[in-house]
Amino acid sequence: MRRWARYRGTGRPSMAPGCPERLDAAFAWWVWTYPQRRRSGVLAKLAALPPATHVVVFRSSREVDRFVAALPVAA
Repeated sequence: MRRWARYRGTGRPSMAPGCPERLDAAFAWWVWTYPQRRRSGVLAKLAALPPATHVVVFRSSREVDRFVAALPVAA
């Protein structure tokens, strides 16, 4: 909701030009029901990947921040 309020009618910097930020009932419903209806299927597909595939699942913005902060800096 915060992202929608901040960028509504315009594009976020991370979006392709000409793609305005929008929030409709169908998308809100998808987000609201994702944990109950879809998450387990996505996690099952990730678990079925070859063992050499490195998968990282973030559960919070803080986990993302820590992961990015620990990445080596490219020269």
